[in-house]
Amino acid sequence: MILFVQDSSPANSKVSVLLHVKLFLAHNWRLLLGGSAVLGLCTGAWYGIRHRRRIKRRPAKSRYPGLHNIGNSCYLNSVLQALAAVSNRLQIQPTTPFTAELLRILTSLNKRGGTLNAQSLVATMGGSLNCEQQDAHELLQAMLAVASKSQNPVQENTANVYPAQTTESRSIPWELSMANCVRCTACGQTSDAGVRITNIAILTLPPSTMLESSFLTVLQPDHLADYSCHCGKIGASFKLSSLVRWPPILVLHVQRLGVANTMIVKEEAAMQFPVVMQAWRQEGHLLRMAVERPVYMLAAVIEHVGGVGGGHYIAYRRVRENGNRSRWLYCSDSIVSEVTVDQVLLSQAYILVYERT
Repeated sequence: MILFVQDSSPANSKVSVLLHVKLFLAHNWRLLLGGSAVLGLCTGAWYGIRHRRRIKRRPAKSRYPGLHNIGNSCYLNSVLQALAAVSNRLQIQPTTPFTAELLRILTSLNKRGGTLNAQSLVATMGGSLNCEQQDAHELLQAMLAVASKSQNPVQENTANVYPAQTTESRSIPWELSMANCVRCTACGQTSDAGVRITNIAILTLPPSTMLESSFLTVLQPDHLADYSCHCGKIGASFKLSSLVRWPPILVLHVQRLGVANTMIVKEEAAMQFPVVMQAWRQEGHLLRMAVERPVYMLAAVIEHVGGVGGGHYIAYRRVRENGNRSRWLYCSDSIVSEVTVDQVLLSQAYILVYERT
């Protein structure tokens, strides 16, 4: 290696420096080239290091298409791949440009072919997508809301609360029906139960990292500290919730963002979720009704790799081939490859999609 040696002659200082730089580059170009290559590889692989260590991917025997990244659109691509896993149950009606284009893309994702482009779908969303980092949960919530309106239009400014007896008339496959009421512990008065419809059930992490426990926590009584009962007592009431109907498609969002020391942080704990599960039992139903407990099978998982300020969304989805035979795919934008179900269960779930069997 050539080292720089300072020239004591001021007149020759500039010439000397240029000469030494030239000699250094001539003798050490291989070292510099190798260092640049290593730096480039480290930068490009930053978000994928954990997956390379954990998942040994292999090319899928049947080539299913990926989606081009059209500018930080990994959140959109992951949502589309997850919806494609249950597209046969979505019952999307092509009544609007958005739903028609969504249906076309989901159908194409389940056929063998080359990489697709979702730019045409973005165009139907009125510019609501941009090149900034977005959240997959918020996008999925918005897309399901639009799809719900196209299937079962409701009047504007109508609250999303329905009487209990009307829930059976609604056939939106991803809607979760929950009964809510308020009960005062001072006088014992209980309000009439109304049924609220939600597209996605939001789970929290921690306290529990088990899927069942986290879901049942959503149904726990919620203390209403500022609620004033008719009896005049303040802070003695609780909001009670019960599940009314399990949907054909169950969508669960694992809320990983929280606040610690006034800072927004991401919860990295793993959520333990099964491939096959039976719907959980809830004691003390508000409507005093027996709720069936169907069996669900895991259809898709969306995972976020990275921190609060940015990162990358990927999707794992199940595809069926030749009857009951199925395989799992790893989908990262245009990259689609086959993985085992055990590798899927190691993912840090952000959104879970289950399909009723």
